[in-house]
Amino acid sequence: MSGHPDGEGITWRANTGWFTHARAHIPWLRPDSKLLHMIRSGLEDEIENALTASGYTCLRLNGERIAGRRELIERSKALMKLWDYCGSGWDSWRDCLSDLNDIWSDTDRLALLWTRSDVLVRADLQSWAVSIEILRETSQFLGTKPLLRPDGKMHPDAVPHRLMVFETFCFVEGLRAQEPV
Repeated sequence: MSGHPDGEGITWRANTGWFTHARAHIPWLRPDSKLLHMIRSGLEDEIENALTASGYTCLRLNGERIAGRRELIERSKALMKLWDYCGSGWDSWRDCLSDLNDIWSDTDRLALLWTRSDVLVRADLQSWAVSIEILRETSQFLGTKPLLRPDGKMHPDAVPHRLMVFETFCFVEGLRAQEPV
């Protein structure tokens, strides 16, 4: 099955296994954006419906009033139910995001749908870039098994954790379909 954002709507694929990414369910997503997707505004409901039908828990972050680091972290802390000790700095946010698999232990697939992420791009490009990198790192960390030594034991620097698929969808006003960002 295939679908395209400018076509008749999104065609989603049934759950194809435990550890699959959104691209397995929404084939027109760019192949080079496995964990973080830039999508034009207007497709939020269709993406959310396809992801929900594929077993994702979806969290929608309204970026309409997010103009800086503090607003982004505060709003995402509340939405994602991050630990109370999570501060307002990037390092603290990164640490708390790495615990999403414990916080959301009832799901193996979590999607952050960040609507109007373009507001932060225009207001504070550096904060947007740092946040995107942290979200990408979080996705990679949560979806990767801890390092093992050749003898099969855990590497001393490894952080044990339950595997989870975590993907971010940034919806951008004015972006044309399939346009790279």
